[in-house]
Amino acid sequence: MIFDREGHGAEFFHDLIEQGIPFVTREKHIDTQKLDTLDAECFGEQFEFNGKVYRVFEGEKTFTHTPEIGPSQQFTLRRIYIWNVTSNRRTCALAGISVEQLST
Repeated sequence: MIFDREGHGAEFFHDLIEQGIPFVTREKHIDTQKLDTLDAECFGEQFEFNGKVYRVFEGEKTFTHTPEIGPSQQFTLRRIYIWNVTSNRRTCALAGISVEQLST
């Protein structure tokens, strides 16, 4: 499943994982000033799409899901850092699918 605005947050992502639904989405509420401080050398992979140059690298983001009943549960999603070199903008995507199933 690929989506942009249909949902976000620990509870939403946890529910998708529990249902066995692999997903990729844009990370919302990203701190763009913090992304701008990342060293350009971090962005190792490069590709071109629609005439624009992008560089990417991958990390992780941990979430805590707190159900109404029962203990809190932590889970980790893939965090894909994306730099649109052409427009000099940076953002992140989150992926709830293994790297074996879908590469960066």
